[in-house]
Amino acid sequence: MKKKMETLVLILFGITNTLAQQSEANQTSMTDTMQVVSSLEGIEVIAPKVQYKSGSAKNGYRIDTVSVGLMGDDYIQKAPYFIGVTSSEMMENQGSHTLLSALKTNPTVAPDLAPNTDQRGLSNTSIRGFSPNYLLDGLPVNSYHMPSLSMVDHIEVINGFSSFFYGFQNFGGNINFIPKKPTENSQASFSAGIYNGGVNYVQGDIGGPVDSAGIFSYRFNAFKESGETYIDDQRQDNGNYAGVLRWHPFDKTTVDINAYHQDYRVDGLQTPIAMSSSVPDADIMDASELYGQSWTWAEMHLTQIGASITSQLSPIFRLRTAYLYGKGFWQYNYILASFGDDEGNYSETDYQYGPQDRDYHAGHAMLDMDFSTGRLDHRLTLGYVGNATLIHFTNVTGSWALGSSNVSYPLRVTAPDSAAVIPTGYDNYNRYFYHTILFGDRISLGEHFDALLGISENVYHTIRTTGNLSQSGSADYSQKKLSPTLALTFTPWKPISTYVSYAQGLAVGGTAPDAAQNAGEILDPSASTQMELGVKSSLGKLQASASLFRTEVMNEYIDPSDSVYKQDGREVHQGVELSLTGNIFPSLTLSGGVTRMSAEVEKAENNTALEGKTPQNVPEAMAKVYLEYRFPWIFSGLAVSAGANYTGRRPVNAANTDFIPSIMTFDAGLRYRMNFPSDHFTTFTLNVTNLTDETYWESCNSSGLRLGSPRLVAFAVKVEI
Repeated sequence: MKKKMETLVLILFGITNTLAQQSEANQTSMTDTMQVVSSLEGIEVIAPKVQYKSGSAKNGYRIDTVSVGLMGDDYIQKAPYFIGVTSSEMMENQGSHTLLSALKTNPTVAPDLAPNTDQRGLSNTSIRGFSPNYLLDGLPVNSYHMPSLSMVDHIEVINGFSSFFYGFQNFGGNINFIPKKPTENSQASFSAGIYNGGVNYVQGDIGGPVDSAGIFSYRFNAFKESGETYIDDQRQDNGNYAGVLRWHPFDKTTVDINAYHQDYRVDGLQTPIAMSSSVPDADIMDASELYGQSWTWAEMHLTQIGASITSQLSPIFRLRTAYLYGKGFWQYNYILASFGDDEGNYSETDYQYGPQDRDYHAGHAMLDMDFSTGRLDHRLTLGYVGNATLIHFTNVTGSWALGSSNVSYPLRVTAPDSAAVIPTGYDNYNRYFYHTILFGDRISLGEHFDALLGISENVYHTIRTTGNLSQSGSADYSQKKLSPTLALTFTPWKPISTYVSYAQGLAVGGTAPDAAQNAGEILDPSASTQMELGVKSSLGKLQASASLFRTEVMNEYIDPSDSVYKQDGREVHQGVELSLTGNIFPSLTLSGGVTRMSAEVEKAENNTALEGKTPQNVPEAMAKVYLEYRFPWIFSGLAVSAGANYTGRRPVNAANTDFIPSIMTFDAGLRYRMNFPSDHFTTFTLNVTNLTDETYWESCNSSGLRLGSPRLVAFAVKVEI
């Protein structure tokens, strides 16, 4: 497997070296065929004179600008952080319907939780060995499910914590879902397809101006799916609707009002299985077999409404505000299992929880001021970021031992009667409040240097109440911290920039998992530090980024001596990242990269055996390559693609007694776009994932080991009107 990893690395660096040599040799001739299409504070983006839609296949799926919290819209090349973007067209062309599949070409994102394998039915990821935050258009999403990709225009991944921009943070960074926005011209598309073994779906996407003057415009998306998945006796049903109305009441002022609703249910949740003494060979398993029970389920309902205002108040002042309210429901019944030996025997325990409701509010307000002092140009920003969540739930959990089973002939039993055990009402309330005041200054120091100076005050407050909500909190905790951020960008040549950044942050403590004795307990917030050194280039239509990073945070783990989830020592994650996105040639697209990381525990006091150990489920290396070729001339409209994905070995526990083996999988795709019906386009897409049908462990956590998907075929047709 190391040889495969080295081969991928050599391919990526070989392509990069070849392009650099070609760029240097043809710099003069390139200037004749290129033009500066835009600039921002000294950075000029050089691109071919023939311009394609941002994020489109012909543009190499490349998006040059992102929205980075307090910084607002900025060029990726200029931002002093490692950033990757996945466009909706890439997601469509790869047949992506989950977060894991959407970010498959991002070399820094590791699988942490496969869809429909835990009590919530969601998929999850890690970045630099840590969990990320999930945002919807820059605001935290405190729901139980990721936004549907049908409503997403692109996904921005900002590596590393950045509490200066978004308030309280997880250490991995931010995964920001940017929703589809109203369009200046009328557009409509309709899609249908099948994926995940047998889930059928239909989707509609329409938008455009409401009036001839363009004062009002809209965007509306509807998505519905239903069917059996590749796992026996598992069924998935999902429907969601998203709408945005845009209003231009004044010149340079934009008001967006948005709404979203989703209903999601999965029956027959796949079961994670905790290992016994060692990790069993995945080949004894069958990825299409349900190792739990068909009567397990997870159900989620979510409604969100929001609004945002952006206004250029004067040549100096600009206002940016946004607000989001959400109300969600979640309930589940799932199985936890444990291997009893290395022969495939395991035991099952059913867990059923009462309903949970969440009401949450999130918002921000930023005031930008552009001015100069001598030769220095400033963009000074004063801002507030906050969110509050109220969780209604019951502490009562029903659990039933179901008996023993074997992976060759899984046990099937009737569902236990939970009506007498699980209440329908609520007797517990958790309230969480996060407030951050931000102050930052982006300074242009001339043609080659830019600086970012900032400080934020983060305040965290949680209250847990048993009984009536009006009672005083039975658990009341708060903490606040000042967090500085510093960054310097050097641009020696307009298509190339380098940067160095330093940040401190305050992160909310982790929640003890179900397998811990103190399940559900939220640990204390902790401070962390991060340093990053990087380089970015934008030559022709290929976008490249590389960084060295070091992050130090509090270590959290389940102590095997007492099964209590606790904090002890510091996790130090450091490594190198490389990513490439864009067109190598007009018809050939490359996306992918490499991550190599060392993650260890230091300064452990309670359990010195943790010293030098790698935290659970953190891969030592990842490499991803995606290539797409679009045929010219008489075969115009036809495209083929191929991908390879490598994830290195990962420890299954804090003591590093065993590891999930490394794995490499391959994908392939075929796409054809044609003029049909007249003056419209129809696109047919066929994708095959895990081409060689590998059986492998995709991830692990305190609940157990989880299998990766088998070979799957997805087909879709899209009509653009």
